[in-house]
Amino acid sequence: MNPALLIPHVDTGLGIVALAPRSCLAGSAAPASTAPELMARAATTSDSFNAVAEPRRREILNYLAVQERAVGDIVVGLEMEQPSVSKHLRVLRNVGLVRVRRNGRHIFYRTNAVAIRPLHEWTKAFEALWQHQLIRGKEPAAGYLEKEKNMSSRSKATALIRLEHSGLEGAEQRLKELGIKLPVPPEPFGTYVEAVQTGKLLFLTGMLPTEGRGAKFIGRVGAELDVEAGRKAAYLAALNVLAVARQHLGSLNKVTRIVRLGVSVATLGDVRDQPKVADAASELLQEVFGKEKNPCRLVYGVASLPLGAPVELEVIFEVG
Repeated sequence: MNPALLIPHVDTGLGIVALAPRSCLAGSAAPASTAPELMARAATTSDSFNAVAEPRRREILNYLAVQERAVGDIVVGLEMEQPSVSKHLRVLRNVGLVRVRRNGRHIFYRTNAVAIRPLHEWTKAFEALWQHQLIRGKEPAAGYLEKEKNMSSRSKATALIRLEHSGLEGAEQRLKELGIKLPVPPEPFGTYVEAVQTGKLLFLTGMLPTEGRGAKFIGRVGAELDVEAGRKAAYLAALNVLAVARQHLGSLNKVTRIVRLGVSVATLGDVRDQPKVADAASELLQEVFGKEKNPCRLVYGVASLPLGAPVELEVIFEVG
């Protein structure tokens, strides 16, 4: 994901114009040819559009889209002062554009792709309308900006619905926006198949955190592995889920619902963090398919799993 994806930009053919919704536009917009990038700076950062109007915040969102990081990592990676990083993170947290995870005394931040998605959707809807007007040639580009400010919420919502049904937005597009490259689908380790479809339901076999012919993570949470390692294992297993589903369906856009997610976590002793481990898989699936397709979920603590893996996922998809 790059900064251009985090803030609405429209290529009008006259130049690249950065846009904000009605609440962010101040006064009349100048023609695109005289101002290559127009982003009205409002006095408040209480909404997502205004929050990402600040270029350094867009840099931080881009940096955190790759993986979660601590404040110190951001300071070094982006060569920013620590107070400035903390201030920007506070703004981004307040509008929900970054997620926070605590591990003991350590705090990690990650871009919240689900919260950013409405920015993409609004931008694509506006771009579609803009291009339509340019093709018709009945209104000048600068004049259309003023007209857009007066669009009703219902009109914008209608445009978004039409855009979603046009197939321009889906799981495959979200994978690209998140910068996720799926691994090679795992092959069976025994006498079975990785996926079976009956009617509109796609059942996947138990998915492990494997690479090639072996498990990348081996051990039990609470013994050989800590919770963070368990989460990484669950994330890798979820990537394998997506890879197998795409291989079977041809495109993840065919998934209409995640019906059920079962997560088995190999643990030792009085471990109670199985849900935190499972959340790594749930969060990835939500980022790719959207919150509206979240499944029901069962999480188990078990003594051992195949190949000595710490996590195994069981997934049922509804497909169209």
